[in-house]
Amino acid sequence: MKDFLKYLNVKEKESKQTLYLLFQSALIGILIAFYYTFSNGLFLKTFEIKFLPIAYIFSGLLGLLASFIFKFFLNKYQLKNVISSLYFLISILLFLFKFLINIYGNYDILVFLIFIFFLPISLTLSIAFSSVCNQVFDLRQGKRLFPIINSGEVISSFIAFISISFILNLFNVPSDDTSILLYFSLAGSVIAFLFQFLTLNKLLINKTETSSTSKTEKLDLKAIYKNKYYRWLVILSAISMICFIIIDFSFLGIYKVSFSSQKELTTFFALFFGVVKFLEFIFKNFISGKLIDRYGLKFGISILPIILIPFTILTIAALLFETSKDTLLILFSMNMLLLILIKKSFDDPSYNLLFMPLPAKIKVKLQVIAAGKSRQIGIIFSGILLLALFSFFGASVLPSAL
Repeated sequence: MKDFLKYLNVKEKESKQTLYLLFQSALIGILIAFYYTFSNGLFLKTFEIKFLPIAYIFSGLLGLLASFIFKFFLNKYQLKNVISSLYFLISILLFLFKFLINIYGNYDILVFLIFIFFLPISLTLSIAFSSVCNQVFDLRQGKRLFPIINSGEVISSFIAFISISFILNLFNVPSDDTSILLYFSLAGSVIAFLFQFLTLNKLLINKTETSSTSKTEKLDLKAIYKNKYYRWLVILSAISMICFIIIDFSFLGIYKVSFSSQKELTTFFALFFGVVKFLEFIFKNFISGKLIDRYGLKFGISILPIILIPFTILTIAALLFETSKDTLLILFSMNMLLLILIKKSFDDPSYNLLFMPLPAKIKVKLQVIAAGKSRQIGIIFSGILLLALFSFFGASVLPSAL
């Protein structure tokens, strides 16, 4: 193990923290992968695509509330305790969803709730985990170790995605019920809670303490607006999320009509994102880190719009000229693949490193605002924009195939 860590350029004094955070990252990947495929397949099978913008709005509002609550507890309790509580609450929520599905089946309100909780959960977990990483390691360590730590989530997500089809066939799941996947998501959440509570807290106790009695620098909207660096962190986060939601909407919309059952939808999402995670692993470990080191964080952040803009223009042109459904499937799939691949491999690592030089007293608070509240506002804005397009243009806002 020592030789392997040395090969990865992990120093001996960093090995414990790196391995523990790597395992925690893997557990988050399991939690998110199973929940994502289940909630998306369930929602698309239950609702028409025109309800998706409404779901985005409610998801953003729910996420905004979660960000305020998360920040409130961070101001009063240690970060490690807040994160343990977060895992515990997510475990309770997933158990409750599965329990209610067993009783009421795919009841519309329940399906809607399961879908809108995904983004708040995934974004809050992302903020919490990156906050721990940023407090444990400095900027120089972060550039070297974050790709290694994040590979835990990539590998576990890949295994989870490619195993979904096998799981559904093994348990002979009916075409209209894939809720068994919630058990696997719940398992990831429960193990993450136990690991955080019993082991990780003790290991990181000297690093992650943020006492409620310590003074923290005031950080409100006025302070963010005055500070150019803070301001751009918030703006970049919102723009990134708006791009994701719009592409996610087109991606889900074009595939809703391509599959007739919830099981088929879920299986497709699992296979598609399994391929994405495989490519992400290659990019993160062999390509993106070297390019970011060579060309800097500005390159890591700017490459996403540079890649996506031409593909987006091509997709819009295809819609305007009423291209065939097969062509649209390819274009929307490529947009989604490139979005996730470039965002996860270049944009997210570069963006998270931008927080590293900040004073420790405001680092976590700004992450909650920029990576939490700002992204939720971006989700709400995207939902309102899509809803307005439906109101003015009706079904013509979608490809004719839909």
